[in-house]
Amino acid sequence: MRNLINLKTGDTLTLRLDGLNLVSTSVKNTKVRETKKQFLNQDEAKKALSKKEWDALKKGYVLKNESEKHLYIGGGYTGALAFDELNGVFYIYKNNNLDAKLICVNENLEKFLEINLPKPLAWDICGTCSDLFLNLDHYIYKFDTKSKNFKDLYETLGLKKSKFMSFLCSYEERVAFCMFGRVFVYENDKFNELFKQKIKINQPKALLKADISKRHLALHTKANEVLVFDAKSGQQITQICHKFGYLSRLKFALNGTILLLLDMLDFKIHVLNSEFEPLDIDFGEVDDFCVSKDGLLAAVRLRQSVKIYDLKAMKVTQSIAIRHIVRHCEMKFIGDDLAVRTDYGCFSLYKLKGELC
Repeated sequence: MRNLINLKTGDTLTLRLDGLNLVSTSVKNTKVRETKKQFLNQDEAKKALSKKEWDALKKGYVLKNESEKHLYIGGGYTGALAFDELNGVFYIYKNNNLDAKLICVNENLEKFLEINLPKPLAWDICGTCSDLFLNLDHYIYKFDTKSKNFKDLYETLGLKKSKFMSFLCSYEERVAFCMFGRVFVYENDKFNELFKQKIKINQPKALLKADISKRHLALHTKANEVLVFDAKSGQQITQICHKFGYLSRLKFALNGTILLLLDMLDFKIHVLNSEFEPLDIDFGEVDDFCVSKDGLLAAVRLRQSVKIYDLKAMKVTQSIAIRHIVRHCEMKFIGDDLAVRTDYGCFSLYKLKGELC
């Protein structure tokens, strides 16, 4: 059974299959209407249910079941599916050609505000305190969620244009970012430049990857190499050389004691310990992954299938089938949910469970 509601009007729509019949029950202005349509086989009936559900989502309905919530946002652009949550509000990037917006959604998945962005293509969004940091096509902006003002950090920090290269990542209330080869850490309302010299990159700009933990900043600038720096002093701690090729994502986990590296060509996660030595852990074939803010959980995706891992025990605790996806999505652990923004235009929340599957 699929239960949908229009949060603005209060209208509801319930869809269910009764044998080969698709039964639709709608309530509009307290008037109840039920329709029934029969199909030749179960596959056709299921397809008709999915189509009717999708049509309702595009009309502004929200799909709410016990374990899932789905909202149609539109404007999904592969590679720019960024979002984050801050103080109970989801900020979701929406791209319609050159019309770039930040869609504000509450915890009930009700859209209540659209904010015009100064530039299109939000590659990353990170929230901290009352501020959002956005990587808008390799320019980093700071957005004050109270005043609704954007600050262009390119101008604020007095940077000069050079090669386009950028990253944006966060740990608790600390944000690290790179713009035009210069790396900064934002903490306690202050910007500190981590390195005195520009970083050099030996690969395409899209392959510059980084993550920050309590103690370290890991930076991937060329094939088979990750540099690890002290997150406060900027001093290089080690150079990791291993056959992991080009990375599409890297993340610290378990309080910075392990580092997960996703090989973009072999679709494999390499796991390094606190001494940055390889561990014999196999996640199987992987398209993408994310790590919870406390570093205890990982969501590992292959196509539409996601497995939730307890990283301490290194075991699967839940499996989730991602809906409304073509090939790509962005995932984040937020509260008790796995939040997902898909390339088919949806934003969804999947309830996390504690039991083993």
